[in-house]
Amino acid sequence: MTQGEQQIQDIVLRLCTQAIKEAEPYILDYSEKSVAVLDKVLRRHQKELRDKQDKDEEMWQLTSIYGAYIGTMLLSKGLSRCGYAWNLTKENLLVLQSDARSLSPLAKVYHCLCDGERIESFYHGALALAREESAKQGRL
Repeated sequence: MTQGEQQIQDIVLRLCTQAIKEAEPYILDYSEKSVAVLDKVLRRHQKELRDKQDKDEEMWQLTSIYGAYIGTMLLSKGLSRCGYAWNLTKENLLVLQSDARSLSPLAKVYHCLCDGERIESFYHGALALAREESAKQGRL
């Protein structure tokens, strides 16, 4: 692992630790059931943010921590075996990158917080897409 890759992993680990703490009293434990729990957590934050005037900084923080968490879950549940890894874009945004495409868990969390979209659909869709890509490439 290069120094840059290690730095990205360190950042992601810190963000995931923050997500688990911020979600309390809900429990995020990287299990399949915690995807549904994360939806509840995001709904709670969406309601809290609705009435705030200056919410940009808090919105970015929540997007970062929960995006890192769901992205890490996706990697552990199969995306890493399909060639995905954390990467930084030119704009210094965290994305999951493979040879074929990139996925943005942070963008999805942002839409969940703003528009009430569900993280569960993104999670299951990303895993299905990765399995399909891997089958085409003969990885699975």
